[in-house]
Amino acid sequence: MDHEFSYLEVPRHKVQKVDAILDKHKRLNCNDWVQTDNDWEIVVDLYKFWISEYPEEYKTFYDSVTRYKNEMERSDGIVKEGEAMLQHQLDLPEYFYRFLIAVFDKQESHFDRKFVKELSKRLPLFKVADKI
Repeated sequence: MDHEFSYLEVPRHKVQKVDAILDKHKRLNCNDWVQTDNDWEIVVDLYKFWISEYPEEYKTFYDSVTRYKNEMERSDGIVKEGEAMLQHQLDLPEYFYRFLIAVFDKQESHFDRKFVKELSKRLPLFKVADKI
């Protein structure tokens, strides 16, 4: 059975930046999910990479989060959905989320309250609610 593959050409400078982040991840002996200050250093590097290499997505995301915060009735991020009251704490752009999961391959199952709170503190752009 034959499989078709399609390749996406990636500019060399992006590959080099990603390689540098992965080398740093290995050199700092980082974990499979974000736990230590070294891990958080890599998360910040991924954030900087996202901003520098995907500026259009960054601007769109920034405008969207700003607009959402301004339109919310409550600054605590609590919204009513049906009979439930939910707190919208964070909003992550798709590319950044994929970068995070690619580097920290077990992070997806560790999006707990502690992680969300720390992420909102270290990268406040993603924070929607005033208090988490």
